[in-house]
Amino acid sequence: MIKKHSPGPFRCSKVGSGEWDVFDANGVVIAYVGSMASGTQPEGNIALLVASPDLEVMLAETIGMLSALLDDRSPLPAAARSVLRKQHDDALKLLHRIAHGVTT
Repeated sequence: MIKKHSPGPFRCSKVGSGEWDVFDANGVVIAYVGSMASGTQPEGNIALLVASPDLEVMLAETIGMLSALLDDRSPLPAAARSVLRKQHDDALKLLHRIAHGVTT
């Protein structure tokens, strides 16, 4: 079953020192990001969360382009075809994980 995520685009708002809320397109808070004990900066996680709806669309479009390139009528060297096939398959698995809400 395909899992529907919150509608994008996402946006963020700083709510404290190193603390952020992430909102969906309807203004609903969908995530809270705080300071990490490991020393990572929350801005990196925020940037990834906010970009995720666009990244999902780009991933799906890239899979379509790779599929077209891998068409048997495409004049690709065997080595390039092998690399592109692996990239295509890995991207398709990732898109499947996103669509089905697989988090591990």
